Amino acid sequence: MSLKNSNMDLVSLGLNNEALEIYRVLAISDDQRFLAAAAAKNLDIHDIWSNTQPFTFDIGKIANKMIFHENRLYINAGSIIIFSFDKEWEYVGEIKLENGVVFTKKFKSLRVNGDYLNIYYKNRIIQYNLSDCSLIKQTYSQEDGRLHPDGDTLDALRQGKDTRLAVDNKQVVEITTNGSISAIT
Repeated sequence: MSLKNSNMDLVSLGLNNEALEIYRVLAISDDQRFLAAAAAKNLDIHDIWSNTQPFTFDIGKIANKMIFHENRLYINAGSIIIFSFDKEWEYVGEIKLENGVVFTKKFKSLRVNGDYLNIYYKNRIIQYNLSDCSLIKQTYSQEDGRLHPDGDTLDALRQGKDTRLAVDNKQVVEITTNGSISAIT
């Protein structure tokens, strides 16, 4: 991530007048315009290219992983919390099953295809509408979700042991076993 030609010196990342904010999860958009930072149960989305105040939202849960895809930010917090950008950031909704949990170790693949999100499990496929997070359909199938090439994968949201962030195939950040973030040169 390069902050060259940005105005980040004019935006306070993680600091406010009251207390120091310690971010647990960070994500940067593909065009490197937005930096999402989650601390405790709060989310800040910083516009690196401007001097504006960050978009702030209380997500009510601790974020485990985040990923930008096109004009959306996806957050794994046990459920999938979605934000979209069209001139400004807005909360779209939350995707969860009836028990409130979407992600389990049985989850095989997560794919975005247009305005639809498909979650593949071993024996079923669940499809959601990304404009309002509504359930569209649930199909029972014996097909493996990893075999479906339709759409772009968001498997990086998957919970697991991969704690490294790489840029241009070079490891630059690693989350250590105690949850801290280390920069690697």
